[in-house]
Amino acid sequence: MSDYELEILYEIWNNKDGMHMEIGPDRDGLDLIEIRQFDDNEPNSKVIRRISFSHEEAELLITALQKLVKEIK
Repeated sequence: MSDYELEILYEIWNNKDGMHMEIGPDRDGLDLIEIRQFDDNEPNSKVIRRISFSHEEAELLITALQKLVKEIK
């Protein structure tokens, strides 16, 4: 086992209100996918929301969001 690990995060930035989200592996090492929302107006970009999904739940969430976006358009 290596002392190093590569972690890839995706970030979504809102340029209007100083908030951003990170999407990536959970911080607890539970093999989950986690979304963390930050308030960049707080010192040290404080996490204000956090939700985790199993891989199976994430796939269902993707499907549901895609269908909902098509319905709303």
